[in-house]
Amino acid sequence: MIYRILFFIGIVYADESWKVYDDSEIAVINITLDEDDLEWMYHWENVESDSLHPASIHFQNAHIDDTIDSIGFRLRGNTSRVSAKKSFKIDFNHFMSGRDFYGLEKLNLNGEHNDPSIIRSKLCWDMFQRIGMSSSRAAHAEIYINGSYYGLYVSVEHIDDSFLSRNYENDNGNLWKCLWPADLTYRGDQPEDYHPYFDDHRPYELKTNEDEYDYGKLARLIRIIDQSPDSLDLVLDVKEVLQYFAMNIIVGGWDDHRFLRNNYYLYHDPSDDLIHWLPFDYDNTLSIDWFDIDWSTIDPYDYAVMDDDGRPLVEHIFSQDRYRNLFSHFLQFYSDQLLDISGLELNLNQMVDFLYTSAEEDQYRVLDYGFSMDDFINSYGYDFEFDHVKQGMLLFFSDRASSLDDQVVFNGNVPIIYEAENDNGIIIQGDTVRIRISMFGDPINFHFFYAREGEQSWNSSIPSFQPNLFSERVEDHDLWVADVIVEDVGNYYWYVVAGNEEGSDRFPVYDFKTFQVIEQVYQQPVVINELLAKNETINMDENGEFEDWVEIHNYSDNEVIDLRGCFLTDRSDDLTKWQFPDSGSIIEPQGHIVIWCDEDQDQGELHTNFKLSSNGEFLGLVLPDGETVLDSINFPTQEQDISYGRISDGQDDWGHLTPTPGSSNSGLNVDGELVADAFQLQNLYPNPFNSDLKLDLYINEPINELRMDLISLTGQIMVSKVIKLTGTGHLKIPIDFKNRFASGCYLLRIKGLEKMITRKVIYLK
Repeated sequence: MIYRILFFIGIVYADESWKVYDDSEIAVINITLDEDDLEWMYHWENVESDSLHPASIHFQNAHIDDTIDSIGFRLRGNTSRVSAKKSFKIDFNHFMSGRDFYGLEKLNLNGEHNDPSIIRSKLCWDMFQRIGMSSSRAAHAEIYINGSYYGLYVSVEHIDDSFLSRNYENDNGNLWKCLWPADLTYRGDQPEDYHPYFDDHRPYELKTNEDEYDYGKLARLIRIIDQSPDSLDLVLDVKEVLQYFAMNIIVGGWDDHRFLRNNYYLYHDPSDDLIHWLPFDYDNTLSIDWFDIDWSTIDPYDYAVMDDDGRPLVEHIFSQDRYRNLFSHFLQFYSDQLLDISGLELNLNQMVDFLYTSAEEDQYRVLDYGFSMDDFINSYGYDFEFDHVKQGMLLFFSDRASSLDDQVVFNGNVPIIYEAENDNGIIIQGDTVRIRISMFGDPINFHFFYAREGEQSWNSSIPSFQPNLFSERVEDHDLWVADVIVEDVGNYYWYVVAGNEEGSDRFPVYDFKTFQVIEQVYQQPVVINELLAKNETINMDENGEFEDWVEIHNYSDNEVIDLRGCFLTDRSDDLTKWQFPDSGSIIEPQGHIVIWCDEDQDQGELHTNFKLSSNGEFLGLVLPDGETVLDSINFPTQEQDISYGRISDGQDDWGHLTPTPGSSNSGLNVDGELVADAFQLQNLYPNPFNSDLKLDLYINEPINELRMDLISLTGQIMVSKVIKLTGTGHLKIPIDFKNRFASGCYLLRIKGLEKMITRKVIYLK
């Protein structure tokens, strides 16, 4: 039986990546690398290379002042590679696997060489963030390389695993980067028909789960677009696509799917089995034009295309009144919210002052097109034209707002339900089930229907209109809420229907949504007991692999605990990260189970979709309601093969331990193992050893003697030695253990001046 804890547990939001994109001041980024590597990167024969060069970075802004060594550094981009002002990529984990920088694995530093204002792409990304779309964040930065100023840049968030973990319920799905000619045209039913076919990377490049190399979900989407587009809502989040199309009209973004068959990402989220659309690359916007097209007045419906080839998704969407009307609604809403000319003028004037000095000192800014400082200033305003930049940004915004007033049209007034979700998939008996519904239109009849599995009759309630007019999210302005209290335990199906005299709309279009009601319960004698985030040699999983693990303990003397439906998570902002399976989740009284945290769920039922960070992080055990935290820990930095756990099973005191996975924490408490100030262990070899073991020490402070203990994993001291010292400095100490004990893993503990270092060693006879 599952139990509910009645007290509140507060959780601190752990994601600090926002600090990198805080724009309260311009970040200063210093890159240091070998001058020969930098010269090689800039040589015309090598500018297309993606080879990463070792470097260090010092990053400073209002919240950060950090230096990191051994990063990867290279050129990035397309046309910018042959420009004078180049763009760069920083990779924090290429040379040191698993490392990140405030939750980020990479930084994209864009030179914006096409843009005299050096702000167009950031304005676009800020607008995407304001409307609540999953999209990159951006901030300005001054870039220095080997002490020389390379100019004012825009740092744009990279779309990768860490981005997915912050934006989606399940970050284990497939992500495709879609570049020209990514037109979503049908090429066949098989996944391999959509492997990159223009070159090695285009048009659909898989960026996650490359080992599996599964294009099945992408092939399914394209097949449905071609053969059964009426089923599109079953495989694609169409709302996001319509928002993307609408926002590209707002910002004049033509380097996209609709005009150029280019620059977007597709992500398949396993939690809803839908493909989600992500915007990408917004430097060619806000009146930048190479095709003699006025993007500030272009017809949103009769849109230009670069070629005569088809855009089957676009053609279907704009042929359907439902989608076309929703696109019009988004376009009108974003125009009203974002194209406030007086507010934009104030903001842009402030940005000119904010960026002026950094732009003025940017000597690379002038090299590609000869942009002067007058061009920098005037490009923010009205009266400006320079080569490919056809308008100042304020004139673009003003013309775009005026033209949309006359262009946006609607065909009919059928209500459109474009989003609906329940706050919690699992509800405690007697709690309120709340369904949030976003709908455009004026319904006469609007009902939320629900029924328990196995029953024939449907219950219903009428949603109430509860808009949040202070929000910039269109979903909040269109918000309706249905609240019901369900007393009967079980699985439930639900859907919503709205209609008027012109017709009706159902969500979901096909099938049903679900929620589960579980019984009210009161206590749970189960805790996170021990964890190991850097398992190199301690214990192997059923596949013979050394993986991170977490031990869960039932401290009851007589009660069997069933964790089915509960969650284990390493994200305080995502409490439903991994769910315990229907089998293998039973813990006997005073028993333990071990969960393997290895991102490899195919290897067994008790393998999670996340790994533990040896740098320390949050870990939580959560009830099936997805909200109630049974137990949590923010564990510290981990050393190899030293676990962190409760000193005694189920008790509150934690410490570094001899690992005891699956059994009581009765081993040695090895707290104090970190490097002491008095001395440092620089090397220990050979390891594994036979009889002779050599220690390479550096003595920082005068110490009369060091004591060395060789300890078994059960805490028994096998051998003790005392070594007399006469001074400080470098010291090599040979130790002969003379074959007195059995082969296996041991702990070598070195103590001096009340300081201690502990290291794992392996003895082989």
